[in-house]
Amino acid sequence: MKRNANIYEVAELAQVSPMTVTRAFNGNAPVAEKTRKKIMEAAEKLDYRPSLFARKLSGGSTNSIGILWSLAPPHSSIRQVRDISLRMYERGYACHVADSLSEEKIVKQCLAEFIDHRVDAVVFQNMHLADHDGTIRNLLKKLPACIMVSNEACPDLPFDQLVIDESKPIHDMMKQFAAAGKKRPAYFFNSYSRKVNLFLKELKEQGFQGGSGSLLQVSLTRNMSNTYHWLAYAEYLEDRYPDRIPFDAFFVSPDEGAAALIHYLKKRGIRVPEDIAVCGINNSDMAEFFDPPIASINREEGKVADAIEQMLMVRLADLQAPRQIRSLSMKYIPRLSAGYNPT
Repeated sequence: MKRNANIYEVAELAQVSPMTVTRAFNGNAPVAEKTRKKIMEAAEKLDYRPSLFARKLSGGSTNSIGILWSLAPPHSSIRQVRDISLRMYERGYACHVADSLSEEKIVKQCLAEFIDHRVDAVVFQNMHLADHDGTIRNLLKKLPACIMVSNEACPDLPFDQLVIDESKPIHDMMKQFAAAGKKRPAYFFNSYSRKVNLFLKELKEQGFQGGSGSLLQVSLTRNMSNTYHWLAYAEYLEDRYPDRIPFDAFFVSPDEGAAALIHYLKKRGIRVPEDIAVCGINNSDMAEFFDPPIASINREEGKVADAIEQMLMVRLADLQAPRQIRSLSMKYIPRLSAGYNPT
């Protein structure tokens, strides 16, 4: 049986002291990035793995991060979480990923398990979750550190927060609709979110018609293979507006739904974007290759991962540092489906 390498062998190969190796893996003291890289390369070459069990017994850092995220398709959430995990792995941290399922009960259970496993920090995506009895807040307070990712700042919460702002891309999308001569855009949505209020705000401020009558709620139920029923948008229009669709632009979540909607509109002889413009969400890899290319809202996953990594390293270096609140904006990607033509 192969013997596991020890910390002294890693130190010798990396040409540093054993204490520096300990600091690099524990994350409880600053280590130069060049030195950390040498240590991680030496550890990988020797197949060295620090003892998580020993750290737990000693009360030290476990060099582990909990990531509680909604992994439901069709969002690129799995790629997003993988990016965060890889970044933290390169810094010497193992990541324990759990799917929140956007369910309050599941979130409570996962946070309790993260506390039991003594993770050093948790990245918690809290986009639309209610905390009816305050249990989630109290569980988060028991963690050494927390980066809460949400679409709205919560000044009363004592945790580090990364706010993903949806207001600017929705504003830019609606300006595009207006520039294309559209008068009455509508928003197809599955469940209530802050985007609903932002859409209504832009309707009013940019002088569009429709008001709340432009909100079209459709249940995107999943089938047995866990994929959404994208024809729900088409079925909604077919049922309610078999003769004439009273809207001239649609904001649809996500891009897959936008693609299905465009396909349906074409079958009805409706031109996109000349008669009806369409914009999706997520800026999927295939969005630009549809006919017409689908305008979309980009979630800026790379910048989100950058910010989470930076905020985590600041917090892990000093648990008593002032609270961090950062904001990142999603980005509107103009394409022909919404009336944008660069030529």
